This record gives sequence, structure tokens and C-alpha cells, in this order.
Amino acid sequence: MGSIITLRLDNLELDWAKNWRGTDHSELFQSGDLAKLPYHYVDEDGRRISERKEAYAKPLRDVVARVELLGFTLETARHHFLEHMVLIDVPNEDSSAIFEILTEALSSVNVGKLSDVYDEDHDLGRFFEREIFDRLNLKSIAANHGMEWYPHMLSEAFEALDSNVILRLGASLTFWREDGSRGTKLYASFRARIGF
Repeated sequence: MGSIITLRLDNLELDWAKNWRGTDHSELFQSGDLAKLPYHYVDEDGRRISERKEAYAKPLRDVVARVELLGFTLETARHHFLEHMVLIDVPNEDSSAIFEILTEALSSVNVGKLSDVYDEDHDLGRFFEREIFDRLNLKSIAANHGMEWYPHMLSEAFEALDSNVILRLGASLTFWREDGSRGTKLYASFRARIGF
């Protein structure tokens, strides 16, 4: 089993670590945010298991307020993203377009309808490529902007991007209820599960 740390917006996993330290996202939450939440995984025999386990959770609007206190306003999130792209030699005009595509993808995805089952074994860069790219419909959105984008492009860069940038951009997410109507609450959750 090992130890697992995840940060999620409903069914959209933003950050994860297995069997290594990972990022401690507890600064986004307070002790009163501890709750029992659904936890889904696939066991060694391939069976889907659902349990309720302790995790920190709070409405996205409250998490965004804490993210902004940490210095990640929408403006600084954009700046941080563009700086990150420069470090991996992405031209500035391409970086701006990629930022807009990512923002559009996050604002249009129905995170409540995404699959909540993720494979736990990925090398660096492969999690975004194999789990997130299609969930965010990035190829289609990029095509609407006249760009070609494939899962392997920038996947390592996106995994190295500070998840607070994505959380801040996630403030534009709309929560969709089961009946397809728009809701107003979206929960961010952080879970650290340790076992051997």
C-alpha cells in the first residue's frame, strides 16, 4: 500500500505523491476542516473499493482565500505560470496561449462527473499525461485556439507547477450537480494516508 498524499478539487486530482514526502497542503486547511470523505481506489485484485476516510475539506472559495493569503492572487498565479514556462524554454507568446487554454479547460470541466479512479503508479510527467490531459479535454480546447497539443507535451512541466496556481485558477470552476444543474459549492480536499 505505502503512503499517499493527494490534493483534489472534487474528482480532479491536482497533486499526489506515493511513497515519498510530496507537498504538505495542510496550510490551506484548519483543524475544523477534518471530515470523513469518500475514498476510492482499486485494490491489488483490480476491484474498486470505496470507503470513508479522514481528510481535510472545505469549500473552494475558502481555500482560494487562503491561497491568496499565501500570495497566489489571479495575477500572481499567471505570473508564476509564465515564469515557470520560461524555465523550460517555452516562448512567451506560447506560454500565454497555454495559460489561456488551461484556464478555459479548468473553467469548463465538470469535475463532479470526472472519473475519481486514478492509477497510483506513475513516473514524473506521466500522471498529467495519462490521468489529467484527457480529463481536462486539453487537445480539443487547444485546437479551438489553433494549437496542437498532445499528452506528452509539457507533462513534466505541469507536474512541477505549484498546485496553488491551479487552485487559484480553479476558482473559476463551476460545480455541476448530479442532475446537470450548476451548483455553487466545490470542495478542495487534502488527504495523507500512511500505511505499509
